Amino acid sequence: MPAYGTGPSGVPLGRSPGTGELKNMAQISERPAIADDRAVPGHWAGDLVRGKRSQSAIATLVERQTRFIMPCRLGGGRLAEHV
Repeated sequence: MPAYGTGPSGVPLGRSPGTGELKNMAQISERPAIADDRAVPGHWAGDLVRGKRSQSAIATLVERQTRFIMPCRLGGGRLAEHV
């Protein structure tokens, strides 16, 4: 059973330091204003959904104006070159 809470270093218990940190992540606040108001179609948002113990994963792409959702199975891996 996983432990919850944080240890003395502030790292969640049961995890190694640096785990779960995203490198070179784009912030939502950096999104262009035209994408924020959803007036123009063609702006997409994406997320990664990982399964139990990270043994499976899917990516979800959502078109922001129509809210059309495109789930994508990631069978080969979760690295950018696999997606």
